[in-house]
Amino acid sequence: MNIRQKLEIIQKILGLTQTKIAGKFGVSFATFNSWWTEKSKPRPKMQAAIDELFLEVTGQKIIPIDQLTAKKQILRQKSEKYGNILEEILDNPDIRDQFILKLTYHSNSIEGSTLTEPDTAAILFDNVALPDKSLTEQLEAKNHQTALDYLFNHIAKKEKIDAVLALKLHGILMNGIRPDAGVYRNHAVRITGVNLPTKPLKKTRI
Repeated sequence: MNIRQKLEIIQKILGLTQTKIAGKFGVSFATFNSWWTEKSKPRPKMQAAIDELFLEVTGQKIIPIDQLTAKKQILRQKSEKYGNILEEILDNPDIRDQFILKLTYHSNSIEGSTLTEPDTAAILFDNVALPDKSLTEQLEAKNHQTALDYLFNHIAKKEKIDAVLALKLHGILMNGIRPDAGVYRNHAVRITGVNLPTKPLKKTRI
């Protein structure tokens, strides 16, 4: 796979403009565009940076065990300062609503939703139907809220976090949007230039 193909995949997954991606590498748009059009090749140091980002966005980056252990230790130390974060969220409706709003808005925005944050708030908390926005986008917002509520309750009851939960959450998130909501996919996922097969599991609906 050449540099252009890797850059295309990076852009598709991140959903960023060429200018934004150029900024990630600390180069000008003109320099980045010359790589994109294959008029020039990145220097070895930049090639390494492109390879690293490519592995990261495609989920292939392997973190050394010592770094992973260190990161876990830092997170554990930080979490001890704040006690039970979930209880803090559940016991404070304002914090809970803000958490759900921010997470729902930004998650859907990354996926291309045109809903603004005020639009999302109106749908989530006032049950408003927006005539100038697609039904799918509004369903995505409400489903996201429902999935988060379900996840909070699941964790609060100290239930297992496993594949069954993942399928249940997928079913909630995609309810009314996709016919395969809550079902394992058993086909290959193709991104331009690569083939990432999913695990061939038996279809299961929760």
